[in-house]
Amino acid sequence: MIFEIDTSGLHCPMPLLKLKMTLRQQADDVHIRLISTDPMSQQDIKRYCDIAGLVCIQHFNDDKQNKFIFDIHKK
Repeated sequence: MIFEIDTSGLHCPMPLLKLKMTLRQQADDVHIRLISTDPMSQQDIKRYCDIAGLVCIQHFNDDKQNKFIFDIHKK
């Protein structure tokens, strides 16, 4: 199952906090798609995933909305 977290319009640290809350509420085998418009989330989300042992694939959606899309799942 894929959970989508849309944090568009929220600034640091809210995208990361919402990711952490979702991870705590879900089972081990989880896939999360996080959408953010905060440029700092690129660095924050990637760093947290590295520390927490999560796989994070980042996509940049440049359809004039400047959204950052992260596909995250546990290793």
